[in-house]
Amino acid sequence: MNNLTETEILDIECKLLVGRPIKLSGGACLRAVTIGEIFDVDLSTYHKYLNILCINKEQIEDVINIKDDNISTFDYLLLNCIYEENIRKIVLSAFEFFIKENVYIGEYGFHIGSAVSERTINRDNFNLFVWALKKSNCLATDSTNILTDKRVSEYLKQVESLKADMNIKQTSNNADIEITDIISSICCRHPNMNFKDILELTMYQLIDVFKRLHKIDEYYTNLDALIHGASGDGVELKHYTNKLK
Repeated sequence: MNNLTETEILDIECKLLVGRPIKLSGGACLRAVTIGEIFDVDLSTYHKYLNILCINKEQIEDVINIKDDNISTFDYLLLNCIYEENIRKIVLSAFEFFIKENVYIGEYGFHIGSAVSERTINRDNFNLFVWALKKSNCLATDSTNILTDKRVSEYLKQVESLKADMNIKQTSNNADIEITDIISSICCRHPNMNFKDILELTMYQLIDVFKRLHKIDEYYTNLDALIHGASGDGVELKHYTNKLK
């Protein structure tokens, strides 16, 4: 649970829309990551970073056969980082990619900026960090899409289907939408955006533009249908300024 008010959520969404950092308690700050930066590290690494930071407690418990209500997802992650070098490397790299500062492991959390910094990702702010991370990368915030094996060391390199996330009906000839399809569609449809411009967008902005363009096209298609005599019962006309789902 993120325990945020509607106003606080709206504030975060406004910052995500314009690419501003999200400040969290404990001095942590989630920075905007651009499509260009994602492509620079490659998509598989980006997915791996998301997967390890958004790992789910129940999934960890299932594979290690240990259940303890007093141990949080953060505790499991921190303990694995302390005792497993491979996990420690990927977790620190993941934090640094999204925070854009050096991150160091400590006894009670992850220190930002230096090994003795009081700015930390800790048990108190970790869940909010994960919620904001999912939100900024267009993942469902009420569930996790991450799986893990017995050693919690091999990470699934897939993110929830963008098509499902955008509520677009699938067809037999177009079963999946890749990020390349989204980028190409935006550049072909948007009057003032080219491929170079896309690299400066965040994932949140990219998906927002794609959804909004789709909503605009849908509105004018339905409006044109009504003008040409289509039955109002079969056409749902909603203005494109309505809230995106």
